[in-house]
Amino acid sequence: GRWIVSAGAALLIALAVAGATHRFSASIIDDGAGFLDLFPAFFWIVVGAPLSAFLATVLAKSVIEDGASPSYARIFLNGLTIPLILGAGFLFVLLTLALYLAWAGLFELINVGVFMGLLQEPWFFLPAFGLVGALSVGLIRGRASILGALRFLALLFCRIAAPVIAVFSITFAIAMLANGPEVVLEQEGMPSLMLALAAFAMLVFNGVYQNGEGAPPGLWLRVATIALVLALPVYAGLGVWALADKIGEFGLTPARFIGVLASGLIGLYAVVCFIGIATEIRWTSKRWMRPVGPLNTGFLALWLVMILALATPLLDPYAASARNQAGRIRSEAVSIDRFDFAYLYFQLGPAGRREAEKLADLTSHPEIWEIRERLDIAASVDDPFAFREALAAEGAPLSPDEDAALDALAEEPPDYGFPSVDDETGEPR
Repeated sequence: GRWIVSAGAALLIALAVAGATHRFSASIIDDGAGFLDLFPAFFWIVVGAPLSAFLATVLAKSVIEDGASPSYARIFLNGLTIPLILGAGFLFVLLTLALYLAWAGLFELINVGVFMGLLQEPWFFLPAFGLVGALSVGLIRGRASILGALRFLALLFCRIAAPVIAVFSITFAIAMLANGPEVVLEQEGMPSLMLALAAFAMLVFNGVYQNGEGAPPGLWLRVATIALVLALPVYAGLGVWALADKIGEFGLTPARFIGVLASGLIGLYAVVCFIGIATEIRWTSKRWMRPVGPLNTGFLALWLVMILALATPLLDPYAASARNQAGRIRSEAVSIDRFDFAYLYFQLGPAGRREAEKLADLTSHPEIWEIRERLDIAASVDDPFAFREALAAEGAPLSPDEDAALDALAEEPPDYGFPSVDDETGEPR
Protein backbone atom coordinates (compact mmCIF):
# COMPACT_ATOMS: atom_id res chain seq x y z
CA GLY A 1 0.00 0.00 0.00
CA ARG A 2 2.80 2.42 0.83
CA TRP A 3 4.43 1.82 -2.55
CA ILE A 4 1.18 2.71 -4.28
CA VAL A 5 0.82 5.92 -2.25
CA SER A 6 4.44 6.84 -2.98
CA ALA A 7 3.98 6.19 -6.71
CA GLY A 8 0.81 8.29 -6.73
CA ALA A 9 2.56 11.16 -4.96
CA ALA A 10 5.48 10.98 -7.40
CA LEU A 11 3.04 11.06 -10.33
CA LEU A 12 1.22 14.12 -8.95
CA ILE A 13 4.51 15.97 -8.40
CA ALA A 14 5.68 15.08 -11.92
CA LEU A 15 2.39 16.28 -13.42
CA ALA A 16 2.50 19.58 -11.52
CA VAL A 17 6.10 20.34 -12.53
CA ALA A 18 5.53 19.13 -16.11
CA GLY A 19 2.39 21.26 -16.40
CA ALA A 20 4.24 24.38 -15.29
CA THR A 21 7.13 23.55 -17.63
CA HIS A 22 4.70 23.12 -20.51
CA ARG A 23 3.19 26.53 -19.83
CA PHE A 24 6.55 28.29 -20.01
CA SER A 25 7.54 26.27 -23.09
CA ALA A 26 4.22 27.07 -24.77
CA SER A 27 4.75 30.79 -24.19
CA ILE A 28 8.02 30.59 -26.14
CA ILE A 29 6.48 28.52 -28.94
CA ASP A 30 3.41 30.77 -29.21
CA ASP A 31 5.66 33.82 -29.50
CA GLY A 32 6.93 32.45 -32.81
CA ALA A 33 9.10 35.43 -33.72
CA GLY A 34 11.65 34.66 -31.02
CA PHE A 35 11.71 38.06 -29.30
CA LEU A 36 10.01 37.06 -26.04
CA ASP A 37 11.81 37.89 -22.79
CA LEU A 38 13.12 34.43 -21.87
CA PHE A 39 13.98 35.06 -18.23
CA PRO A 40 10.87 33.32 -16.80
CA ALA A 41 11.59 30.15 -18.77
CA PHE A 42 15.28 30.28 -17.80
CA PHE A 43 14.39 30.82 -14.14
CA TRP A 44 11.92 27.95 -14.20
CA ILE A 45 14.35 25.47 -15.75
CA VAL A 46 17.30 26.41 -13.52
CA VAL A 47 15.53 27.22 -10.22
CA GLY A 48 11.75 26.86 -10.27
CA ALA A 49 11.31 23.29 -11.52
CA PRO A 50 14.09 21.69 -9.41
CA LEU A 51 13.13 23.63 -6.27
CA SER A 52 9.39 22.98 -6.55
CA ALA A 53 10.00 19.27 -7.22
CA PHE A 54 12.32 19.10 -4.20
CA LEU A 55 9.91 20.89 -1.84
CA ALA A 56 6.96 18.80 -3.01
CA THR A 57 8.97 15.59 -2.59
CA VAL A 58 10.03 16.52 0.95
CA LEU A 59 6.44 17.31 1.95
CA ALA A 60 5.00 14.20 0.30
CA LYS A 61 7.60 11.86 1.81
CA SER A 62 7.11 13.39 5.27
CA VAL A 63 3.31 13.03 5.04
CA ILE A 64 3.63 9.40 3.92
CA GLU A 65 5.94 8.62 6.83
CA ASP A 66 4.30 10.68 9.62
CA GLY A 67 0.72 11.24 8.50
CA ALA A 68 -1.19 14.37 7.56
CA SER A 69 0.66 16.54 10.12
CA PRO A 70 4.32 15.56 9.84
CA SER A 71 6.74 16.71 12.51
CA TYR A 72 9.33 19.30 11.60
CA ALA A 73 12.03 16.83 12.65
CA ARG A 74 10.84 14.49 9.88
CA ILE A 75 10.67 17.30 7.33
CA PHE A 76 14.16 18.49 8.24
CA LEU A 77 15.58 14.98 8.00
CA ASN A 78 14.06 14.44 4.54
CA GLY A 79 15.01 17.93 3.39
CA LEU A 80 18.61 17.31 4.35
CA THR A 81 18.87 13.71 3.14
CA ILE A 82 17.21 13.91 -0.28
CA PRO A 83 19.71 16.44 -1.77
CA LEU A 84 22.60 14.39 -0.40
CA ILE A 85 21.27 11.20 -2.01
CA LEU A 86 20.67 12.94 -5.34
CA GLY A 87 24.05 14.66 -5.19
CA ALA A 88 25.83 11.37 -4.54
CA GLY A 89 23.87 9.73 -7.34
CA PHE A 90 24.85 12.53 -9.72
CA LEU A 91 28.49 12.10 -8.70
CA PHE A 92 28.34 8.40 -9.59
CA VAL A 93 26.81 9.30 -12.96
CA LEU A 94 29.73 11.67 -13.64
CA LEU A 95 32.24 8.99 -12.62
CA THR A 96 30.52 6.46 -14.90
CA LEU A 97 30.60 8.96 -17.74
CA ALA A 98 34.33 9.54 -17.19
CA LEU A 99 34.98 5.77 -17.27
CA TYR A 100 32.89 5.38 -20.40
CA LEU A 101 34.76 8.22 -22.14
CA ALA A 102 38.08 6.59 -21.27
CA TRP A 103 36.84 3.21 -22.52
CA ALA A 104 35.43 4.69 -25.75
CA GLY A 105 38.65 6.66 -26.22
CA LEU A 106 40.68 3.44 -26.15
CA PHE A 107 38.49 2.00 -28.90
CA GLU A 108 38.95 5.16 -30.98
CA LEU A 109 42.70 4.59 -30.84
CA ILE A 110 42.12 1.39 -32.85
CA ASN A 111 39.70 3.15 -35.24
CA VAL A 112 36.50 1.90 -33.58
CA GLY A 113 34.39 5.02 -33.04
CA VAL A 114 30.98 3.44 -32.51
CA PHE A 115 31.10 3.72 -28.70
CA MET A 116 32.00 7.40 -28.74
CA GLY A 117 29.26 7.97 -31.29
CA LEU A 118 26.67 6.42 -28.96
CA LEU A 119 27.12 9.35 -26.56
CA GLN A 120 25.54 11.59 -29.20
CA GLU A 121 22.44 9.40 -29.43
CA PRO A 122 19.68 10.34 -26.92
CA TRP A 123 18.12 6.86 -27.17
CA PHE A 124 21.32 5.44 -25.65
CA PHE A 125 22.62 8.23 -23.45
CA LEU A 126 19.46 9.09 -21.52
CA PRO A 127 18.27 5.61 -20.49
CA ALA A 128 21.79 4.25 -19.86
CA PHE A 129 22.94 7.01 -17.55
CA GLY A 130 19.45 7.40 -16.09
CA LEU A 131 19.68 3.75 -15.06
CA VAL A 132 23.10 4.38 -13.51
CA GLY A 133 21.66 7.29 -11.54
CA ALA A 134 18.66 5.24 -10.36
CA LEU A 135 20.86 2.34 -9.25
CA SER A 136 23.22 4.74 -7.44
CA VAL A 137 20.33 6.40 -5.58
CA GLY A 138 18.93 3.00 -4.62
CA LEU A 139 22.27 1.80 -3.27
CA ILE A 140 23.02 4.99 -1.35
CA ARG A 141 19.58 5.01 0.31
CA GLY A 142 20.42 1.69 1.95
CA ARG A 143 23.74 2.87 3.40
CA ALA A 144 22.72 4.56 6.66
CA SER A 145 26.32 5.03 7.79
CA ILE A 146 27.29 6.86 4.59
CA LEU A 147 24.21 9.09 4.76
CA GLY A 148 24.91 9.81 8.41
CA ALA A 149 28.44 10.89 7.57
CA LEU A 150 27.23 13.13 4.73
CA ARG A 151 24.62 14.73 6.98
CA PHE A 152 27.28 15.34 9.64
CA LEU A 153 29.56 17.07 7.11
CA ALA A 154 26.72 19.23 5.75
CA LEU A 155 25.68 20.39 9.23
CA LEU A 156 29.32 20.91 10.24
CA PHE A 157 29.75 23.19 7.23
CA CYS A 158 26.74 25.27 8.39
CA ARG A 159 28.21 25.60 11.89
CA ILE A 160 31.48 26.83 10.41
CA ALA A 161 29.80 29.13 7.90
CA ALA A 162 27.49 30.82 10.44
CA PRO A 163 30.17 32.84 12.26
CA VAL A 164 31.91 33.59 8.95
CA ILE A 165 28.68 35.06 7.51
CA ALA A 166 28.04 36.92 10.77
CA VAL A 167 31.46 38.61 10.68
CA PHE A 168 31.09 39.37 6.96
CA SER A 169 27.61 40.85 7.51
CA ILE A 170 28.73 43.05 10.41
CA THR A 171 31.75 44.43 8.54
CA PHE A 172 29.65 44.91 5.39
CA ALA A 173 27.02 46.85 7.36
CA ILE A 174 29.69 49.08 8.94
CA ALA A 175 31.29 49.78 5.55
CA MET A 176 27.90 50.52 3.99
CA LEU A 177 27.00 52.97 6.77
CA ALA A 178 30.35 54.69 6.36
CA ASN A 179 30.09 55.06 2.58
CA GLY A 180 26.33 55.30 2.22
CA PRO A 181 23.98 52.68 0.76
CA GLU A 182 23.89 54.52 -2.58
CA VAL A 183 27.40 53.26 -3.34
CA VAL A 184 26.17 49.69 -3.01
CA LEU A 185 22.91 50.22 -4.90
CA GLU A 186 24.67 51.78 -7.89
CA GLN A 187 26.47 48.51 -8.65
CA GLU A 188 25.12 46.30 -11.44
CA GLY A 189 23.54 43.03 -10.34
CA MET A 190 23.09 44.20 -6.74
CA PRO A 191 19.51 42.81 -6.33
CA SER A 192 20.63 39.34 -7.45
CA LEU A 193 23.68 39.40 -5.18
CA MET A 194 21.66 40.50 -2.13
CA LEU A 195 19.03 37.82 -2.74
CA ALA A 196 21.70 35.15 -3.16
CA LEU A 197 23.37 36.18 0.12
CA ALA A 198 20.03 36.17 1.92
CA ALA A 199 19.10 32.74 0.55
CA PHE A 200 22.49 31.33 1.58
CA ALA A 201 22.09 32.82 5.06
CA MET A 202 18.67 31.15 5.33
CA LEU A 203 20.15 27.75 4.49
CA VAL A 204 23.01 28.17 6.96
CA PHE A 205 20.61 29.24 9.72
CA ASN A 206 18.49 26.13 9.20
CA GLY A 207 21.62 23.99 9.18
CA VAL A 208 22.54 25.36 12.61
CA TYR A 209 18.95 25.20 13.92
CA GLN A 210 18.55 21.62 12.62
CA ASN A 211 15.35 19.79 13.63
CA GLY A 212 14.30 22.18 16.38
CA GLU A 213 14.41 19.56 19.11
CA GLY A 214 17.91 20.15 20.42
CA ALA A 215 19.31 22.37 23.13
CA PRO A 216 20.87 25.72 22.25
CA PRO A 217 24.39 25.49 20.77
CA GLY A 218 27.50 26.88 22.38
CA LEU A 219 27.65 30.58 23.18
CA TRP A 220 29.87 31.54 20.22
CA LEU A 221 27.64 29.76 17.70
CA ARG A 222 24.47 31.02 19.36
CA VAL A 223 25.57 34.66 19.15
CA ALA A 224 26.84 34.19 15.58
CA THR A 225 23.49 32.71 14.53
CA ILE A 226 21.58 35.64 16.02
CA ALA A 227 23.85 38.05 14.10
CA LEU A 228 23.24 36.02 10.94
CA VAL A 229 19.47 36.27 11.43
CA LEU A 230 19.72 40.03 11.91
CA ALA A 231 21.49 40.26 8.54
CA LEU A 232 18.55 38.69 6.68
CA PRO A 233 16.32 41.81 6.57
CA VAL A 234 19.37 43.91 5.63
CA TYR A 235 20.08 41.80 2.55
CA ALA A 236 16.39 41.53 1.63
CA GLY A 237 15.91 45.27 2.19
CA LEU A 238 18.86 46.20 -0.01
CA GLY A 239 17.58 43.86 -2.71
CA VAL A 240 14.11 45.45 -2.59
CA TRP A 241 15.61 48.95 -2.56
CA ALA A 242 17.72 48.27 -5.63
CA LEU A 243 14.75 46.67 -7.41
CA ALA A 244 12.49 49.58 -6.48
CA ASP A 245 14.97 52.04 -8.04
CA LYS A 246 15.03 50.04 -11.27
CA ILE A 247 11.25 49.61 -11.36
CA GLY A 248 10.69 53.30 -10.65
CA GLU A 249 12.96 54.29 -13.53
CA PHE A 250 12.28 51.60 -16.12
CA GLY A 251 9.16 49.76 -14.95
CA LEU A 252 8.56 46.12 -14.12
CA THR A 253 10.07 43.25 -16.11
CA PRO A 254 9.63 39.50 -15.56
CA ALA A 255 13.06 39.29 -13.89
CA ARG A 256 12.25 42.17 -11.53
CA PHE A 257 8.82 40.71 -10.79
CA ILE A 258 10.35 37.39 -9.72
CA GLY A 259 12.99 39.31 -7.74
CA VAL A 260 10.28 41.21 -5.85
CA LEU A 261 8.51 37.95 -4.98
CA ALA A 262 11.75 36.36 -3.77
CA SER A 263 12.62 39.44 -1.70
CA GLY A 264 9.17 39.39 -0.13
CA LEU A 265 9.47 35.72 0.81
CA ILE A 266 12.92 36.24 2.30
CA GLY A 267 11.70 39.27 4.21
CA LEU A 268 8.78 37.23 5.52
CA TYR A 269 11.16 34.49 6.61
CA ALA A 270 13.14 37.10 8.55
CA VAL A 271 9.95 37.60 10.58
CA VAL A 272 9.94 33.86 11.34
CA CYS A 273 13.54 34.13 12.54
CA PHE A 274 12.75 37.18 14.68
CA ILE A 275 9.98 35.23 16.37
CA GLY A 276 12.61 32.64 17.19
CA ILE A 277 15.00 35.31 18.49
CA ALA A 278 12.26 36.67 20.74
CA THR A 279 12.32 33.37 22.63
CA GLU A 280 15.97 34.00 23.45
CA ILE A 281 14.67 36.11 26.34
CA ARG A 282 14.47 32.76 28.10
CA TRP A 283 18.22 32.23 27.66
CA THR A 284 18.26 29.09 29.80
CA SER A 285 15.49 27.30 27.87
CA LYS A 286 16.21 23.64 27.12
CA ARG A 287 14.90 23.95 23.53
CA TRP A 288 16.26 26.51 21.15
CA MET A 289 13.88 28.83 19.26
CA ARG A 290 10.93 26.45 19.69
CA PRO A 291 8.47 28.34 17.33
CA VAL A 292 10.79 28.22 14.30
CA GLY A 293 10.20 24.52 13.54
CA PRO A 294 6.41 24.66 13.02
CA LEU A 295 6.70 27.99 11.20
CA ASN A 296 9.32 26.47 8.89
CA THR A 297 6.82 23.78 7.90
CA GLY A 298 4.24 26.37 6.87
CA PHE A 299 6.87 28.44 5.13
CA LEU A 300 8.02 25.46 3.07
CA ALA A 301 4.45 24.98 1.81
CA LEU A 302 4.21 28.72 1.04
CA TRP A 303 7.39 28.61 -1.07
CA LEU A 304 6.00 25.65 -3.02
CA VAL A 305 2.68 27.38 -3.72
CA MET A 306 4.35 30.65 -4.78
CA ILE A 307 6.78 28.95 -7.16
CA LEU A 308 4.05 26.90 -8.85
CA ALA A 309 1.83 30.00 -9.03
CA LEU A 310 4.35 31.61 -11.38
CA ALA A 311 3.02 29.25 -14.04
CA THR A 312 -0.59 30.36 -13.47
CA PRO A 313 -2.43 33.59 -14.38
CA LEU A 314 -2.33 34.51 -10.69
CA LEU A 315 1.40 35.36 -10.73
CA ASP A 316 2.16 35.40 -14.45
CA PRO A 317 5.41 37.42 -14.79
CA TYR A 318 4.54 38.57 -18.32
CA ALA A 319 1.04 39.78 -17.41
CA ALA A 320 2.24 41.56 -14.26
CA SER A 321 5.06 43.29 -16.16
CA ALA A 322 2.78 44.28 -19.04
CA ARG A 323 0.21 45.81 -16.67
CA ASN A 324 2.92 47.78 -14.90
CA GLN A 325 4.53 49.03 -18.13
CA ALA A 326 1.18 50.09 -19.59
CA GLY A 327 0.23 51.66 -16.27
CA ARG A 328 3.25 53.96 -16.51
CA ILE A 329 1.79 55.40 -19.71
CA ARG A 330 -1.76 55.59 -18.33
CA SER A 331 -0.64 57.47 -15.23
CA GLU A 332 1.62 59.73 -17.34
CA ALA A 333 4.56 58.70 -15.17
CA VAL A 334 6.64 58.56 -18.34
CA SER A 335 6.21 60.28 -21.69
CA ILE A 336 5.82 58.15 -24.80
CA ASP A 337 9.14 59.38 -26.24
CA ARG A 338 10.94 57.97 -23.18
CA PHE A 339 9.01 54.68 -23.14
CA ASP A 340 10.26 51.47 -24.78
CA PHE A 341 7.07 50.60 -26.65
CA ALA A 342 8.81 47.80 -28.56
CA TYR A 343 9.58 45.95 -25.32
CA LEU A 344 5.95 46.07 -24.25
CA TYR A 345 4.56 45.02 -27.62
CA PHE A 346 7.07 42.38 -28.74
CA GLN A 347 9.00 41.10 -25.72
CA LEU A 348 6.21 40.59 -23.19
CA GLY A 349 4.28 38.22 -25.41
CA PRO A 350 0.48 38.23 -25.88
CA ALA A 351 -0.01 39.92 -22.49
CA GLY A 352 2.14 42.83 -23.63
CA ARG A 353 0.30 43.18 -26.93
CA ARG A 354 -3.07 43.15 -25.17
CA GLU A 355 -2.00 45.88 -22.78
CA ALA A 356 -0.47 47.93 -25.61
CA GLU A 357 -3.69 47.72 -27.63
CA LYS A 358 -5.73 48.86 -24.63
CA LEU A 359 -3.72 52.08 -24.59
CA ALA A 360 -5.45 53.11 -27.82
CA ASP A 361 -8.68 53.55 -25.81
CA LEU A 362 -7.20 56.31 -23.65
CA THR A 363 -9.30 59.31 -24.62
CA SER A 364 -7.90 61.91 -22.24
CA HIS A 365 -4.20 61.11 -22.50
CA PRO A 366 -2.22 64.12 -23.84
CA GLU A 367 -0.11 61.85 -26.10
CA ILE A 368 -2.89 59.60 -27.39
CA TRP A 369 -2.05 60.27 -31.07
CA GLU A 370 1.61 59.35 -30.55
CA ILE A 371 0.51 56.17 -28.74
CA ARG A 372 -1.81 55.21 -31.61
CA GLU A 373 0.93 55.95 -34.15
CA ARG A 374 3.23 53.51 -32.37
CA LEU A 375 0.46 50.91 -32.24
CA ASP A 376 -0.11 51.23 -35.99
CA ILE A 377 3.61 50.83 -36.68
CA ALA A 378 3.92 47.85 -34.31
CA ALA A 379 0.95 46.13 -35.96
CA SER A 380 2.52 46.58 -39.40
CA VAL A 381 5.91 45.00 -38.61
CA ASP A 382 7.08 41.65 -37.31
CA ASP A 383 9.86 42.43 -34.85
CA PRO A 384 11.19 45.17 -32.54
CA PHE A 385 14.09 45.98 -34.89
CA ALA A 386 11.75 46.78 -37.76
CA PHE A 387 9.53 48.74 -35.37
CA ARG A 388 12.40 50.96 -34.27
CA GLU A 389 13.58 51.46 -37.83
CA ALA A 390 10.06 52.42 -38.93
CA LEU A 391 9.70 54.76 -35.97
CA ALA A 392 12.95 56.49 -36.87
CA ALA A 393 11.86 56.73 -40.51
CA GLU A 394 8.63 58.43 -39.42
CA GLY A 395 10.69 61.03 -37.61
CA ALA A 396 9.20 60.14 -34.23
CA PRO A 397 11.60 60.56 -31.31
CA LEU A 398 13.07 57.34 -29.97
CA SER A 399 13.26 56.55 -26.29
CA PRO A 400 16.80 56.08 -24.92
CA ASP A 401 16.28 52.29 -24.91
CA GLU A 402 14.96 52.31 -28.48
CA ASP A 403 17.85 54.52 -29.63
CA ALA A 404 20.42 52.17 -28.05
CA ALA A 405 18.75 49.16 -29.69
CA LEU A 406 18.83 50.85 -33.09
CA ASP A 407 22.54 51.64 -32.69
CA ALA A 408 23.21 47.99 -31.90
CA LEU A 409 21.17 47.01 -34.94
CA ALA A 410 23.25 49.29 -37.16
CA GLU A 411 26.44 47.65 -35.92
CA GLU A 412 25.19 44.09 -36.40
CA PRO A 413 22.04 43.61 -38.53
CA PRO A 414 19.76 40.77 -37.40
CA ASP A 415 20.02 37.43 -39.16
CA TYR A 416 16.68 36.68 -40.81
CA GLY A 417 17.90 33.45 -42.36
CA PHE A 418 18.93 34.95 -45.73
CA PRO A 419 22.52 35.32 -46.97
CA SER A 420 23.84 38.87 -46.90
CA VAL A 421 24.93 40.37 -50.23
CA ASP A 422 28.04 42.44 -50.98
CA ASP A 423 26.94 45.95 -52.04
CA GLU A 424 29.60 46.26 -54.77
CA THR A 425 29.70 42.82 -56.37
CA GLY A 426 26.17 41.61 -55.63
CA GLU A 427 27.63 38.25 -54.59
CA PRO A 428 26.51 36.47 -51.40
CA ARG A 429 28.96 36.96 -48.56
